[in-house]
Amino acid sequence: MIKPTAVISMRKDKDNALFKVALTEIPHRFVSKARRLDLEGFAQERFSCLVNMEYFSGFSIITNQEYSYAPKGQLIYCDKNGEEHYLDCLLTTGEQEKVFELCRAAFKGDIVCEAMV
Repeated sequence: MIKPTAVISMRKDKDNALFKVALTEIPHRFVSKARRLDLEGFAQERFSCLVNMEYFSGFSIITNQEYSYAPKGQLIYCDKNGEEHYLDCLLTTGEQEKVFELCRAAFKGDIVCEAMV
């Protein structure tokens, strides 16, 4: 089960907040894909997801929908050059709830984010 470990960053504006959340315990098949992308530069701690919180409607995990042929995924791997790659992994409802709990705590100030933008 994928687990959130920290809110890497949080940005607030008048309508919503955007969170970047670090993830661990990534399934092997996605770790293998990330290794192929980054070769010697691979680092396990570079997995994350983006979460949007609309103040009146709640949380959602952002899914890559940039191109029709791109993987429809929520899992991001950031390579050694800083380029983010969406992997074709959708978080389960249980995994999403854990991510949202962490974001709620960061939003309320119960935990400290690595960066607030």
